[in-house]
Amino acid sequence: MVVEGAYRDLCCQNRLECRGGCVPVGRGSVGQHGYPRRTVVATAECGDPGAVTAPVADLVDHVGRQAAQFFAMRERLEEEADDATHADPPFMTGPGAGYSETCLDVFYASEDLSPIVVAQYREVDTRSHLTAQVSQGDPMGALEDIGSRVEADGVEFIYAMYVEMHGKPCAKLVPVSALEGLMADGAGFAGFASGPMGQDPSCPDMIAVPDPATYTQLPWQSNVAAMQCDPTVEGELWPYAPRVILGRALQSLAERNLVLKTGVEAEYSLVTRNDDGSLSVADERDVDPLPCYDAKGLTRMLPHLTEVSKNLDAMGWGNYANDHEDANGQFEQNWQYADAMTTADRLILFRLMIHTMAQRDGRYATFMPKPFADKSGNGLHAHLSLWTADTDEPLFIGGDDDTKGLGLSQLAYQFTAGLIAHAPSLVAVTCPIVNSYKRMGVGPPTSGATWAPVYAAFGGNNRTQMIRVPEPDRIEVRLGDGAANPYLMFAAMLACGLDGVDNEMDPGEPNTDNLYEMSPDEVTARGMAVLPPTLLHAADNLATNDILAEGLGRTADGPYRDYFAKIKREEFLAHHHEVTAAEIDRYLTLF
Repeated sequence: MVVEGAYRDLCCQNRLECRGGCVPVGRGSVGQHGYPRRTVVATAECGDPGAVTAPVADLVDHVGRQAAQFFAMRERLEEEADDATHADPPFMTGPGAGYSETCLDVFYASEDLSPIVVAQYREVDTRSHLTAQVSQGDPMGALEDIGSRVEADGVEFIYAMYVEMHGKPCAKLVPVSALEGLMADGAGFAGFASGPMGQDPSCPDMIAVPDPATYTQLPWQSNVAAMQCDPTVEGELWPYAPRVILGRALQSLAERNLVLKTGVEAEYSLVTRNDDGSLSVADERDVDPLPCYDAKGLTRMLPHLTEVSKNLDAMGWGNYANDHEDANGQFEQNWQYADAMTTADRLILFRLMIHTMAQRDGRYATFMPKPFADKSGNGLHAHLSLWTADTDEPLFIGGDDDTKGLGLSQLAYQFTAGLIAHAPSLVAVTCPIVNSYKRMGVGPPTSGATWAPVYAAFGGNNRTQMIRVPEPDRIEVRLGDGAANPYLMFAAMLACGLDGVDNEMDPGEPNTDNLYEMSPDEVTARGMAVLPPTLLHAADNLATNDILAEGLGRTADGPYRDYFAKIKREEFLAHHHEVTAAEIDRYLTLF
């Protein structure tokens, strides 16, 4: 049997042939339309779709008006064009788009061998679109592959995971005996209960669809593996889900034949909580005013650090450095860069691992941007570069045409300029909580420097800049902090950078000065933007930024940008309305 128009999905054609009862049909195009839990695929060009066998009529009745719309619009298109094969009705997704699994349940054909072919698919599979290696493959084969890995790894449970706006990992623990159901149907969640996900208590469940490519055994809990998921609601990808937002941004980038590769420096602090609720550094001997790279402090935490390092390597991430950072009790452990989605997925697991291991040792781990007022905060510096999708060629490396002396290409400078231009709005996503703004724009801690940017500027190997160029193959954006949701951060940075590329922006000349010592008058003279002082200022900036409105995608209620800004304004005001101990200490008897 040949179903013309389904050429992209040879697996579909082969399975139809293997099921029996398949017949040739006339030349016709294929249209698809998603329904809850299924997709109907139909071909029709000759014959009368109404004159079908009873089983087909039953299925057409089941899909109702949508099927009628398909045939009505197809008829109109045929009247308007000599060849309607490539002109599917607007509500169709196009021939063969996004098939990842046929899972054929129903196949019928009319007795006259020509009018209609109808097949039913599992919707959860046709929507597994964000990961190319999955969407072009065979999910039942993926199930077999995951099943084999689970058995070989001795895994007993699977975390089906997603994150909400804040980056909090949410999961269901699924026994491997239920793996087939998880892969076929996903895992259900009451989205409203997990955090800001664009739902209220009356909304239908979110179905988290696992991405098999993210299967990772957790070395610190070896009988458990995790898979990151893309949330859907009633069969549609949920536009409030951060991983979906990044996936769509990367899909659009792929249409330019580009790939975003990223690496992160995820700083964290190991602390204990005192009886009065205050925090102390977990290592009571870590009191040096200049603790960065301290070998003694590193050695005292060797059991923790070496276990983390081994776990990173066991997961195949490639740990290459572990160090004591600038604040007492603060550490950073690095792994190799990858495509942006992989790096974001890994950061979520890294945070979970660090929290879990600290708890087992009777400590807390925190990625909070500023856990101590007198110490450096926890950053999330992001290293970015663009590559070609087809040949995997790096595009940020400059040549003889580099006029700024940093070794970057014109594309890289334009991307940098876009980040600088949108920094006052971008910061709402990269520094997304009230505490974030106690890390930036403040006086130096006991170590002598905050290491956080104050101005939207770039330079060479200069850590006082918002964007640093450590090597002539990438840029380091030092804006983000430990509270950033990596999916949203990468999507937002990508949108800003591409705006610079599309409009051929120029970032100006690199800064070489120590920006922490620059006077306000000189900052103004150089035209550098001062980063917002509070989350409210940043959220207000974001709410008017059209580039980020597009970059973060749209929901049924408008841009996700607006939803994010609304949540962050409310977060700021809730904190602002609290009366703190510091206020009482300062003002109680002042007047």
